[in-house]
Amino acid sequence: MPSQPEPLDCLFCRLAVDGDHVAREDGFVAIRDIAPLAETHLLVVPERHVQTLVVRFGEWINPCAALVTVAIVMLAWRRRRHPT
Repeated sequence: MPSQPEPLDCLFCRLAVDGDHVAREDGFVAIRDIAPLAETHLLVVPERHVQTLVVRFGEWINPCAALVTVAIVMLAWRRRRHPT
């Protein structure tokens, strides 16, 4: 069985610490993608290491709602900056 990655060995943990932060909310951080595929391309990742959301879903119901909230806030931010 592979060992659980330490937070510093985890790409997403490093991004949560060192990424180009746009927003932080309820245990999640939104960061700019380093190779965007769109004018606004953001990633929303947990601030703490999580092996998998599937195993811990019961613990993550409220934080997952927070993740969706951050995504909606970022969408509104993008629309204010770039109205159609």
